[in-house]
Amino acid sequence: MQGSVGHIIWTVCYLSVLIGLSAYGVHRYFIIYLYLKNRKRPPVPAGYFEYLPKVTVQLPIFNEVYVAKRLLLSVSELDYPRELLQIQVLDDSMFSSFIGLIELGSRPARLRQGSPLPKANSFASSTPISFHKRIC
Repeated sequence: MQGSVGHIIWTVCYLSVLIGLSAYGVHRYFIIYLYLKNRKRPPVPAGYFEYLPKVTVQLPIFNEVYVAKRLLLSVSELDYPRELLQIQVLDDSMFSSFIGLIELGSRPARLRQGSPLPKANSFASSTPISFHKRIC
């Protein structure tokens, strides 16, 4: 029997995957077309802020003392007004890892250690530290 149910199901599955991949390929070609069409037009912002908003950058880390130093130094170099930028380090590691972050206190930064929350999951027990001024 040539038209068995198994062959029909496999044919339908194969055709649905084939149609899906074809649609993805057509979409990619359309994106390339839009890029080539608009590559010489300069980007124009939709609007401008009257005043810049206060921005908070949250950095969750866990037992990453050496990475945290580089991370904080690179985030502190963001081109944004100091009084409007707040960097929060959410450190869920052991206390010794926190001491590694305190070493940055010799630079012009103000540290504020938050109280840990009840331990429900890894982020709930994190200790927020806010750097209110530029670190480097």
